[in-house]
Amino acid sequence: MGEATALEVIDIVSDLTSQMILLRRGNVYPALRGLQGEGLVKSRSKHSAMTGRDRDLWSLTPKGKKIAAIHKKAMAALYAA
Repeated sequence: MGEATALEVIDIVSDLTSQMILLRRGNVYPALRGLQGEGLVKSRSKHSAMTGRDRDLWSLTPKGKKIAAIHKKAMAALYAA
């Protein structure tokens, strides 16, 4: 995964978990900020010419990618069981 807006993160998590985890707008931002505080994700602002507003784009840090890979293996094991 590259960069994604918070709304895209909601869709990505939903798709990756076959809708088993459903995030809402009200809880995705606090979750992302918490992950950012743990050094797992980072954000940057980018100006949107379409809306005229700045948007936060989120991406995994190297540490976040490592943790995501571990959890991906664990989730695969749960589905295989």
